[in-house]
Amino acid sequence: MSTRGGNGDVPPPDDSDLPELPPEWRSIVIPDDASALADEAAAVRRELRERQRSSPPVPRVSRRTFLGRLLTPPHEAALRIPLVIMGIAIITTLTSLFLVSWLGQPRTPTAQRTPAGQTPTSGRTLPALDLVAEDGSSTPLRGLLPAVFVITDGCACDRLLQETLRATPPGVRVIAVSRAPASGPPGGPAPGVLHLLDQAGSLRAVSDLPEPAGGGAVLLVDERNEILRTIPSATTADEYRGTLEQLA
Repeated sequence: MSTRGGNGDVPPPDDSDLPELPPEWRSIVIPDDASALADEAAAVRRELRERQRSSPPVPRVSRRTFLGRLLTPPHEAALRIPLVIMGIAIITTLTSLFLVSWLGQPRTPTAQRTPAGQTPTSGRTLPALDLVAEDGSSTPLRGLLPAVFVITDGCACDRLLQETLRATPPGVRVIAVSRAPASGPPGGPAPGVLHLLDQAGSLRAVSDLPEPAGGGAVLLVDERNEILRTIPSATTADEYRGTLEQLA
């Protein structure tokens, strides 16, 4: 009866062709219990730690940076610098154009405020107009300047005329204009006031003054024939006292 080997019926291989182990390895002993190699394993680990400490540190490469370099095509990386330069040039050009257009805009002059109830008269002049005096003669208005014209239609303006006459500087005429002839003695209740007849309402029309509203319509015209101020409906001379001083 034959005896079977460890490989069954196959005979063990011939190890005569295998290379010999290095002599420095000496004899290799494989223990039955792996814990017997604990001391040698600890010594090997200590040796590896000492080598790691003595060797220079390996620089760490960020994954994002590394992956970004790998994933970025070479031609795109080469175009970054020109694109940045072009972007800066475009921004600079747009900024310059904006500044030039903003600085080149004409500034709107500050408008002067016109007090309530008054009509702006900047640059307006009194047109050539003749009215009728109390004696029936034709009187050109431009020959009476500087003057304060008070249109008295629909207004009990006796008090207003008296206040205006007292507040008017010397050399400035106070002229009452109405469509109907003045009643009473020449000069009326305010001696020194010149009364003129304007049956057609021409002075009110050329001055763009509205219809009577209970007060006297006032025009202040200087010696250069410029209308300084108009008041559609005045009840007291205090409303234009400051402008009266400019007529002197």
